[in-house]
Amino acid sequence: MIARLLLSGALGVAVILLACGLTVLGAIWLVQGLTLWLTVHVGAAAAHAIAGGLCILPLVLVALRLWRLANMPAQPLRHAGDTLRDMVRDNPWEAMGVAFLMGVTQHGTHQERLEVLRQHLHNLRTRKPDATVEEPETDQAQP
Repeated sequence: MIARLLLSGALGVAVILLACGLTVLGAIWLVQGLTLWLTVHVGAAAAHAIAGGLCILPLVLVALRLWRLANMPAQPLRHAGDTLRDMVRDNPWEAMGVAFLMGVTQHGTHQERLEVLRQHLHNLRTRKPDATVEEPETDQAQP
């Protein structure tokens, strides 16, 4: 029993490593093929430079995007998610009911789930807060 589990786990790891290795090998072969194709048209040095530039391009684009995000002015964190968070905080039981209904209708159509969510969010927005919220009782026997 334990040997079977270990064998299945080892096979799973081997399959994952094989898939990753083949993906990397395929990418290397694509770059080599591009370099060979470009060598005919622009020469060996230019082909290697172009292939290297294309390999570095995604890294440069990600770095530029991160740099732009870091230099953006800070904005207040108030957005649509906060409004939903406030509605859930104000109406925890109703929000739990909506979450349950979304789980029940998971196997339904996408339109049904959207309509259920839309209707409940509309109800939560238009609902007036309860005026009968009880204050927590405190023990007044303390000196």
